[in-house]
Amino acid sequence: MTTPGIPIWLDSPKLKGFSFQDILSSSRKWVSVLKNQEKVDLLIGLFHSGGDMDYDEKIALKLGWDTPNASGQVAKLLREFDLLIAGHTHQRFSIGRRQNFHDFRCR
Repeated sequence: MTTPGIPIWLDSPKLKGFSFQDILSSSRKWVSVLKNQEKVDLLIGLFHSGGDMDYDEKIALKLGWDTPNASGQVAKLLREFDLLIAGHTHQRFSIGRRQNFHDFRCR
C-alpha cells in the first residue's frame, strides 16, 4: 500500500492516470481477498505510509483527500496481518516514542 498523500507532494501532471485510495479500506479489501480467496498462510503488509495520523492530516482534509499516514491505524484495526512493515515518517523518535510506535504491532 502507498499513501494517498502523494498528490500533496508531487505535481499533478506527474500523477495523470493515477488514483490513490484510502489505506484502511484498501487494506480491508485485500486482506479479505488474500485470506479468503487466495488462502495465504502468512500475511505481510508493506506500507509506504507513516503511523502518525496527524502528519499532513490538515492538508489532506482541506483538499478532501484520505488520511496520508494510516499504517498505525491499519495495525490497530486489522489484526489479520502477521507482520506489518511501514515507513514514511520523516521524524526522529525518542525512546519513549519508539516504544509507543511498537504498540501498533499486529500481534
